[in-house]
Amino acid sequence: MAGISGAKKSNLQSYIPETSLYLPDRLRDLLQVEPQLIVKPCYGNKGKKVYIVEKTEDHLFKIYEDTFTPIYTSGNEDDFFQEMDQLIAGEKFLIQRMIHFARVEGKIADCRILMQKDVTGCWNLTKGISRIAPSHFYITSRAEEVYEMDEVLKVLFRNPSDIKSQLRKIRRLSIRIAQLLDKRIGLLGEIGLDIAIDEEGAIWLIEVNGKPQKAIFRMMEGIRCSGIDSVYKLPIEYAYYLSQT
Repeated sequence: MAGISGAKKSNLQSYIPETSLYLPDRLRDLLQVEPQLIVKPCYGNKGKKVYIVEKTEDHLFKIYEDTFTPIYTSGNEDDFFQEMDQLIAGEKFLIQRMIHFARVEGKIADCRILMQKDVTGCWNLTKGISRIAPSHFYITSRAEEVYEMDEVLKVLFRNPSDIKSQLRKIRRLSIRIAQLLDKRIGLLGEIGLDIAIDEEGAIWLIEVNGKPQKAIFRMMEGIRCSGIDSVYKLPIEYAYYLSQT
């Protein structure tokens, strides 16, 4: 989350959903203006304990975990916050604006971008994939299908010029994020970016992963797995670059 914090102070802020540390009073205030919010751990937790909290028009409080079926419903605000306290259990959590992800055949889809430095020490977008959540899930970390990112963009946008425009925006944004983190944190060799495209076609940075999992790239089959060798070769090439400087 240090990366997102740094980005919020930069010109990347418009790509980041409004985010704040979890405090009961803060959540209470935000639910007055936002009917749904995301509450999730400050630090990566492999998609676990990412909750949607909701206050309905008839003043029911609902909590969702993984799926769009609530695990908790109550008309009592105090009981709702007691339940939240038990779920959070003293850990550091964030409150984040709810982004309504674009869907493929009715299923939530996102983009996982792998940014790596090459033998010249420059950032490159090595691989971009899209994860498709199981039906009725809002968590893509439980993905049942993984595709090349451009395959999913073709489904979402249809028009070739729109697809090319989105690819350029994602690439440009990803490089800017990587360069910013390099400047703020220090030398990095690779990062993973979770990027969402919402129902209106806007791009959002959801999360930065300092230790991106590479196994997910092997979930793609056949021709979609082309170029996978670079995922493993570039860190070695960058290590060589460092040894020569």
